[in-house]
Amino acid sequence: MASRAPAIPEAALQKAVTDLCTLFRLKWYHANLPIWDKRGWPDLVIGGRHGTIFRELKKEDGTVSPDQAEWGALLAAAGISWDVWRPSDLRSGRIKRELEAIR
Repeated sequence: MASRAPAIPEAALQKAVTDLCTLFRLKWYHANLPIWDKRGWPDLVIGGRHGTIFRELKKEDGTVSPDQAEWGALLAAAGISWDVWRPSDLRSGRIKRELEAIR
């Protein structure tokens, strides 16, 4: 039987991403006061000398809400980089590559 990677909660994924941001000297913002924030706004806005990206963080089997999908579509239509990152993206190196591209 193949072993499965342990589940990584969203909070741990966010910590790993923000730690990489710090390592790469990228600026990041996490909207964490729901009373003031708009429903569906992406979890992280990350900026560097070569661009700014908006990312929604989800556990491996997490789903994007309709509000999150709407924000994503609006941002993408405006030519802004929006996407969803999952723990598998951390393990594959995708997150690191995308962060390195904007640093």
